[in-house]
Amino acid sequence: MTTSQLLVTAGGAAAIVWINYYFFLAGRRPAAPAESDSGGAQQS
Repeated sequence: MTTSQLLVTAGGAAAIVWINYYFFLAGRRPAAPAESDSGGAQQS
């Protein structure tokens, strides 16, 4: 493999890793509980 092929392959692998991190791992926070006014029926 030439240097160019190695750089392109490494860049593609880095992009795949970053996309997977961004969509699947980053920003995982616990869900916020729903708020209610008075505990009655849901209002629209």
